Amino acid sequence: MQDPYLKKFEDSKKFFEVYPHPSMVVLFGLNKILKYKSKPNRDYAFRWKEFKKYQYHLKKLKPALILPKEISNKKMSTLKGNSLKDYEDLLDAVFCAYISYYYWKYPDKCAILGNMKESYILTPIFSHMRSALLHLRVF
Repeated sequence: MQDPYLKKFEDSKKFFEVYPHPSMVVLFGLNKILKYKSKPNRDYAFRWKEFKKYQYHLKKLKPALILPKEISNKKMSTLKGNSLKDYEDLLDAVFCAYISYYYWKYPDKCAILGNMKESYILTPIFSHMRSALLHLRVF
């Protein structure tokens, strides 16, 4: 397993595991995850509404994420089945790449949770979490 730690603007090649949901909660300033994934009792209308929130928050990221309008303003009601899944995968891929960029620019605003032996993920964290995580020696 590769060491995922880096310094601000470090010129190196690293890889690490990220998950969109916990990163969205932090970077979008949410109280809970966006429920855009296909699950029982989530019809298209519900999911389209969640995707609209996802689009909105991607446009508001700081530092800014510049997306083509075909992605950021996609009309959700035209997407069902595989086309909606493809769009979900595209947004998640873009957001995961953004998390990597965010970590490169703000490593002090992120944490590596887990360990090198059993596995870990990288996620942005709320500033109030930093001291608690430092106390646990997570970084």
